[in-house]
Amino acid sequence: MTTESGTCCSKFVHYCKVFHVLDYFLLIGIAFVVCLWMESLQPYCRGFSWTDATISYKLKSSTFSVLTLLIMEVAPIGFYFIMEFLRALFASKGEWYLDIHVSNRLPDESRAPVEMLEVSSDGFNNTAAERTGNCPDGSFTTENKGSSKRLMTFLETANYWVVAHGFSVVLALCIVEVLKVYAGVLRPDFLARLEREGYNSTSRVKDWCKVAAEGRRSFPSGHSGCAFSVFTPMAMYFLSVLRAFSGASVWRTLVGLLPIYFACAVAASRLRDNRHHSGDVVAGSVIGMLSGLLAVAIFFRLGKGKAFLVPRRLDFVRRHGGQVLSDITK
Repeated sequence: MTTESGTCCSKFVHYCKVFHVLDYFLLIGIAFVVCLWMESLQPYCRGFSWTDATISYKLKSSTFSVLTLLIMEVAPIGFYFIMEFLRALFASKGEWYLDIHVSNRLPDESRAPVEMLEVSSDGFNNTAAERTGNCPDGSFTTENKGSSKRLMTFLETANYWVVAHGFSVVLALCIVEVLKVYAGVLRPDFLARLEREGYNSTSRVKDWCKVAAEGRRSFPSGHSGCAFSVFTPMAMYFLSVLRAFSGASVWRTLVGLLPIYFACAVAASRLRDNRHHSGDVVAGSVIGMLSGLLAVAIFFRLGKGKAFLVPRRLDFVRRHGGQVLSDITK
């Protein structure tokens, strides 16, 4: 009974580590705290003139609402799981993430810590050769289409894309929200916001800094940062699926960059809606894109001999004798 409890506990801990459960809580917590904290602060109070043409644009509704942004942030989670599930089902033998040769561990890497289970009962603990995919003759193992091991790998791989997606969005969100409060740049429709609240050039207000506070959060563009932080990892995913990194043809790259085109449309809409200046949009776009590229670089690498992105952790764990989900599947 004690052994079974210990095994279940070990499995639970292992799954929590594999699926980055703590990382999810951390990302959600950081995003929640930063948003609430920044919203409670008063942006930097910048002086203005009622004759300033740069802040005299009409007040218009947003082409992409906040609800649209929320859907944009959540929808990729389902997208990654669906795409990885289809790849697990239909990818040819030898074309899957773990269908690659993994060299023996290096001497200076033998003591590196990895998430692995040490359970000796009911075949849960595989041999070192089975865990690393290395056979005595130096060949490598492969799995057939739709096998149970592949489906387990699909869960782990899709999860890494979701973690990268979440990290990208939260990182961009934190940077953008902090800069909005610190810079306090006036929106192009700032004067229209004041007029909507009943103020004009003859109004006597004790503290203009507390009026139309949202109009003082122009730099950088949150919509642009959000769009690029979402669609940059997705573009990298498309480029990986289409093997654009092989340099085989230009069309693969052009098609793979489709998400970036949509991100550009979202960013440009902020200029049409008079919500941001051009510099705000460029800054938000750069922040979002760099966040996305960093997230992908942290969690993925270009597969050896392959033209698609492989989760770094899967290769690292196997290289050091650890176990991934497919290794503990009977």
